[in-house]
Amino acid sequence: MQMSRHALAGGGRIGLYPEGTRSPDPGTLHKLHKRVMIPLMEANPDVPVHVVTTRYEDRPFPRRVRVQVKVSDRLALDPRTMSAEQMTDLVRDELLRLGGQAYSDRYAQEVKAELRAARSARDHDGARGDTRADDHDGT
Repeated sequence: MQMSRHALAGGGRIGLYPEGTRSPDPGTLHKLHKRVMIPLMEANPDVPVHVVTTRYEDRPFPRRVRVQVKVSDRLALDPRTMSAEQMTDLVRDELLRLGGQAYSDRYAQEVKAELRAARSARDHDGARGDTRADDHDGT
């Protein structure tokens, strides 16, 4: 937080990733974290806030990746008159509008943990050679 405040005070810019991690399912925006985003906005109420989205597209030979970057206009955020929920909703809505994603009201970290646990259970069952009664055809 101190480094961010220092950068902003010196006229610099910072980037926040309000999902907290990469999305485990591309094309989906997950619930945004408030623990860094909101305190920074409240500590720097006059600093302009923009949303940036990126989309990567693999292209056929010759292999090149096409990157599309979109930057929003300045968001109408005012920590002096808006609640943390209102500010988060505004950022979320602009990310969805600009990025064309679907929304999941779950944290990406939760989804990743579930996917890891399912993969681990599957790997564990496969390593043991587990077979279940319902996997047999009765012969």
